[in-house]
Amino acid sequence: MTRMVTMVTRLVSMVTALAFTVPVLCSAQDAIGPTRLGSDRAELTRLLAQYDAVALSPAYSEVLRNEGRARADSIRERMRTGDFRAGDEIALFIGGGGSPQWDTLMVEAGPLIDVPTVGPILLDGVLRSELETHLGSEIGRFIRLPRVQARALIRLAFMGVGQPGFYLMPAELPLSEAVMLAGGPGAGVDPGRIRVERGQDVLWSVEELLTLLAAGRTLNDLGLQAGDRIMLLEGSAPSAGGGLTSLLVSTLSAAVTTVLLATILGR
Repeated sequence: MTRMVTMVTRLVSMVTALAFTVPVLCSAQDAIGPTRLGSDRAELTRLLAQYDAVALSPAYSEVLRNEGRARADSIRERMRTGDFRAGDEIALFIGGGGSPQWDTLMVEAGPLIDVPTVGPILLDGVLRSELETHLGSEIGRFIRLPRVQARALIRLAFMGVGQPGFYLMPAELPLSEAVMLAGGPGAGVDPGRIRVERGQDVLWSVEELLTLLAAGRTLNDLGLQAGDRIMLLEGSAPSAGGGLTSLLVSTLSAAVTTVLLATILGR
């Protein structure tokens, strides 16, 4: 009996330790995790404050502080330069000033678009979420009370799909649907192994995108830009466990579930 009591005591101590350890590990991962996305300036501002806090906090490891600093710098750059790059396109409707106008306009270096009857409109520093408001304000200088509708199209490279190449995709399209429009997973690739690259850097890793795909995140949510590469890779999909943190969370969740069931049945 004494031995059983000792074992139970140790088990309770382990569960208690997990209860205090897991939130620390989770908060560290959540502070820089892929679920913290932003598509408008208010969201990006909140993210920037969170990443800056991670970068400056001694509570996090040097690796996490460096990653927080890198992501903060990336957000600052996005907020400064905006979302539009040469090679993107914008589907534009203008009403309210005579005959309605429908155009699909190429984003030129600047970045800018040349709107018929209006002229060039700069897009420097404009986020996709701000596009219609910005265009409405600029076009309103030439057309009284215009009705403006605009959709941003991003030129992306898809590799490892059924029809690899460059595609113009609506920014609000979920990543999973964009992959299917590019032909779906190609022969020999694992649909669970997908990452996004920009230049020489991995913008979103395989592990991060597993979460984002399941959540239905859009191309705009991911902050993608013209020229980014969406890569479907060969090989086995990574484990859904997610490493030590997920193991601890799963263990603690099982313990909590057991306690809850015992409480319910006890009633």
